[in-house]
Amino acid sequence: MSKRGWFLPWLCCLFIILLGRFSFIAQIRSKARLVLSPVYNLGWDCGNWVVKRMAFIKNISSLKSDNDFLRNQLNLAYSQLVFYRSLEEENQSLRKQLLAARNDRTFIPVLAKVLSSGVLGSSTTFFLDQGAASGVRVGDCVVKESLLLGKVEQVDSNFSLVRLITDPNLRLGAFVDHGVQTGAKGIVRGDYGNSLIMEQILSDFPLVTGELVVALSESPQVPENLILGRLEKVTSRDQDPLKTARLQTLVDWLSLRSVFIMTSK
Repeated sequence: MSKRGWFLPWLCCLFIILLGRFSFIAQIRSKARLVLSPVYNLGWDCGNWVVKRMAFIKNISSLKSDNDFLRNQLNLAYSQLVFYRSLEEENQSLRKQLLAARNDRTFIPVLAKVLSSGVLGSSTTFFLDQGAASGVRVGDCVVKESLLLGKVEQVDSNFSLVRLITDPNLRLGAFVDHGVQTGAKGIVRGDYGNSLIMEQILSDFPLVTGELVVALSESPQVPENLILGRLEKVTSRDQDPLKTARLQTLVDWLSLRSVFIMTSK
């Protein structure tokens, strides 16, 4: 660099220092500070606001992360609670079934889990995880406590297919339970959903809404006193020689997780 190049910066610095010696420069500086002070303060406040805003956003992100974690923990705890409740209900059902089995030594209840609905998602059949290896045979009754659910239709070594009482193709002899005596007898068939139809009822017997309908023990594979449903409505006329009635099942089909297959000894 030439001598002139070095000289110009030093000359500028000297000029600035000399200007600072004069009072009018100090006055200009004072007035500049007075004018620029609001701008400076505004810039300072804006900077502080940006810093605080960034900290606030960071805290929100942290809180959201904590909230998601707590929500997941809550969902996990709720699923565990539902699982333990289902186990408790299953244990209570097992106790009741075993107590009933003590009174009726003709059958051995085999605990089975419901695997899925039957062929092509049919609502009138389902598969169970027990089969011939556990002594299950075609025609065995499937129950939940004292409620008849259906009959075993197909058996493999480790699973079985059950035809439910709601299937119109499954027909069962039944009677109306009056408590102290056997009431009207008839044939019960499925009507899909939660409904059953009781047909061929002799008109000599009165039908009272709300009474229980029980399956007849017509074969060695059908235990006594298994409930099919409750009388909901008489659908025939008084002058008809044979009456027809609609029944309501007492089974919560959607909540079935485990059932019992009543195998014969």
